[in-house]
Amino acid sequence: MPITNFPNKGDDKPVSLANSQWPLFPVGEASDLKRDFPSIWDKGGNIRGNEQFRLLAPMARERRGPRNAAEEQAVRLREAWVARHRGDFQLPGVVAQIKWLAVGDRGLDHMRDVIREAKDKLEDKKNFNAPISYEATETSLKASFMISTDAIDRQGEIVDQDGWDFSNFLKNPVVLDTHRYESIDDIVGKVVGMPRRKDNGWVVDMEFADTPKGKLAKDLVAKGFINTVSVGFRSIQRRPEGKMTRHVKMELLEVSLVAVPANPEAVRVKAVQPDRDLPLAPEDYEWDQPAALERVRAWASSDGSGDKDKIDWDMYARAFMLVREGMEEDFGGYGYPYADVIDGRLYAHIRPVQIIANILVGGQGGGNLNPEDRRKMGRVVAAYYDKAGLELPESLAELIKGYGMDKPEEMMDKPKDKPMARKDIGMLMELRDALLEAMARVEDIIVYYSDEDEGEEEEAPEEDMPAQEEESAKASVRAPETSVKLVEGIRSLLAAFDRRTN
Repeated sequence: MPITNFPNKGDDKPVSLANSQWPLFPVGEASDLKRDFPSIWDKGGNIRGNEQFRLLAPMARERRGPRNAAEEQAVRLREAWVARHRGDFQLPGVVAQIKWLAVGDRGLDHMRDVIREAKDKLEDKKNFNAPISYEATETSLKASFMISTDAIDRQGEIVDQDGWDFSNFLKNPVVLDTHRYESIDDIVGKVVGMPRRKDNGWVVDMEFADTPKGKLAKDLVAKGFINTVSVGFRSIQRRPEGKMTRHVKMELLEVSLVAVPANPEAVRVKAVQPDRDLPLAPEDYEWDQPAALERVRAWASSDGSGDKDKIDWDMYARAFMLVREGMEEDFGGYGYPYADVIDGRLYAHIRPVQIIANILVGGQGGGNLNPEDRRKMGRVVAAYYDKAGLELPESLAELIKGYGMDKPEEMMDKPKDKPMARKDIGMLMELRDALLEAMARVEDIIVYYSDEDEGEEEEAPEEDMPAQEEESAKASVRAPETSVKLVEGIRSLLAAFDRRTN
């Protein structure tokens, strides 16, 4: 009878986690991390690590040995993998170790400290959409919103941003609850200061009334439950443009907090600030992210040093797809770099743009981005794909397709059943978002990462694993045919939505 060769070659112990030569990470802590902090869980391990946890966790919880070939293979793979990766001590490595139920060579306390630090940082990031400044009183909250842009809205209309007349509005700068004009109880706040031009639209600062509705609105905004606004206006001059209508001159009547805006870009000024107008780097110019970041820091600093206190943060932000609100003067607030400096000029590089495109449609866990930020970044990615003469991936085109629109004409002249129609459209769009999210998740499951994509941490050494076992391990993480059919079904539903809403 052949020996088991477990845990080492020549050993003959039963294959089980209990007989492993490596300490076992507490499976309860690992499960809690997976359930409660998915963004941290996605920092390391990738698909192979997730599959290993799926196989190893039941054995650890039930304190039993493997019941089938896949579980036995998972235990054997763990022995070789831990030997190679127990020295990883930073967050991605620690998360990967947790997925393999391994304890690194710095011990369990070190791993817990790394995860605790990540959780503390995540708590800060959870609030980056919230207003930056708070004061002692309950009514001091202020927040900035983009109230209008030149996007095509959901009614097929465009508002020319050079045609706004704010003069009468500023005499009574009210912020309302969902365009309700009937009562002063519906006033939830006011705009403070002057509207200011930003990119392709207008931004205002608002504060909230010390009333029941005002306090509710303040609380919902502060906690991130409402991030969108809409404007009521009187169209003074407009003209048809094909199937669309362009409003050329408009008088602003009011600004409202709404659950679903007509203009999808009428949102709280928040994380994404990408620049879609950079020239493209030459095709043969290699993308080296660490070197690029150093060059960008030097380029954006007044003396070329790259020191934090010398940085022009507006210049620095142009090299990134994402800037977190409240962290604009902190290197840690910038994410998704996609630009490099060549001969003193900033260029976009198509390679990181392609990587970001993959993340936006669910690759690498989807980057923990909310749907609105994904669509904004997607539009910028699409612009650079167009510049490079590349075909946009179908899944990304679906993500950014079909979104538009700002508040059309004055609400006081609208039929009484119009709010119900807007609500129906909003519900359809929310359901479409959910379908897109589901499709991105399923696509992430059916992507099979090559050894190069997964990195060394996910592959046991060749000498530790026979070829047939290696192939078996790979096969165990391939998605079933039902996942592919599910994506096809979701695509059919999305097509039906587009036909219905266009």
